[in-house]
Amino acid sequence: TTIARAAWRASNSKQLWYLCDENMDENTGYSLFDENCEPLSTYTDASYWVTFFILYNNVLPLSLYVTIEFVNLCQAEFVNSDVEMYDDKSNTPARARTSNMNGDLGQIEYIFSDKTGTLTQNEMRFQCLSVSGVMYGECEGIITKPVE
Repeated sequence: TTIARAAWRASNSKQLWYLCDENMDENTGYSLFDENCEPLSTYTDASYWVTFFILYNNVLPLSLYVTIEFVNLCQAEFVNSDVEMYDDKSNTPARARTSNMNGDLGQIEYIFSDKTGTLTQNEMRFQCLSVSGVMYGECEGIITKPVE
């Protein structure tokens, strides 16, 4: 953007008499205005670069969000196409239903497992869940008490 500004300024400097350009042509007819002009040596290309950097600073995170979402989408597609994540018994392939699944997997604190498979026969079944007092699953015979 700094290069584009410099190119635009070079091609239009004769029409920008109100900016008091040092290289202004004296034949423009604005000689009355010249006496009020001071040279603008303080505004250099470096100062314009800093200005554009500050202006575009807020645009960078937006592109970062798009990139991260694209990476999450690709990772979800890898999970969907993984042949080793297929259950022969139920004939079900792995299916990622959200794009941020890998981020959610990083939040897991506890994994309940039976290393030998003698107790669960390597099969874990959903039994019961209570969310805001609504019971899901087969909850009959299970003693429920509120969590304090």
